[in-house]
Amino acid sequence: MTTEADSISVELGSEDVTILANSSNTVETDLDVDELLHFGNIKSESKLLLQSALPIIMSTTTQLLIMLPMMSAVGGLGTAALASMNLVSIYAGLCGIAPLSGMAMALDSLCSQAFTAAKDKRMLGLYLQRVFVLILGVETVIYPLWWNAQPIFKHIGVPDEIARIAGQMLRLYFFGVGALLVYECLKSYLFAQGIRRAAVIGQACCLPLIWLSIWLLISNDTTSLGILGVPS
Repeated sequence: MTTEADSISVELGSEDVTILANSSNTVETDLDVDELLHFGNIKSESKLLLQSALPIIMSTTTQLLIMLPMMSAVGGLGTAALASMNLVSIYAGLCGIAPLSGMAMALDSLCSQAFTAAKDKRMLGLYLQRVFVLILGVETVIYPLWWNAQPIFKHIGVPDEIARIAGQMLRLYFFGVGALLVYECLKSYLFAQGIRRAAVIGQACCLPLIWLSIWLLISNDTTSLGILGVPS
């Protein structure tokens, strides 16, 4: 072995391998920094990111546009109705929506990996079916917590009227959670394949119908179901 200031020569059999001592000064890269920072590339990449993010932004905005008139309509029913709705939102989130949504969002990574790396693209459908079965099993477990929510609320000190209204809402709301989770799973399934417009178009088409149902089931005096119109 011969050692010099600039290099080390190692003899391996019939080959000589030279290892540069100052390798940090001789590293070469195929990335052209000037090219990466060129205005044209930044502009095109920003446009691509905006196009990818826009459907998600619109989807979130649509959900807020649903909640705003609903909260306003419930507020017109009285403070007890508004308090019951807030209690239902917290309880449903802790005892169902949070864990079930986490399972649905797992498809974001699983389907993305399957779509980009797996040779068999049918893995996307397999993941989707497995998540459906898993969610159905978890819903079966949490069903008693939702159906018997009224005595639970009373046990923790919630006023009787609010506990009664919230318990009735949860019994109806439980049947709509399944449809919500199916939508979230299908949205993740499509987003992983780069299909983002379908969810946005679906929400945009349903938004006027939801506003109409809020008016008919909550606000309109002749057809209103009261606070029970919220989960309906």
